Amino acid sequence: MILPVDSAAAVNEIKDRYPAWTIRRSDMGRWWANTRENTLESGWRATVDADTLVGLDGLLSEQERLRGRTPEIPAQRQEPA
Repeated sequence: MILPVDSAAAVNEIKDRYPAWTIRRSDMGRWWANTRENTLESGWRATVDADTLVGLDGLLSEQERLRGRTPEIPAQRQEPA
């Protein structure tokens, strides 16, 4: 299934995939995520941000990999033209 990049379904999918993170979009349109975890180890970031939801998905996937967790395989998304 291909989801539009900023659809409510895509946002909910990202939130479901990364339950340890609070995800939001700023007034300027930038995507942010903050971890709910209290402990940060080397390479872990408390906050990540990206221009697009797809970019944020990639950053969160990398953070989860560093934590030894594997998120579910993401749905295919279309970048805006």
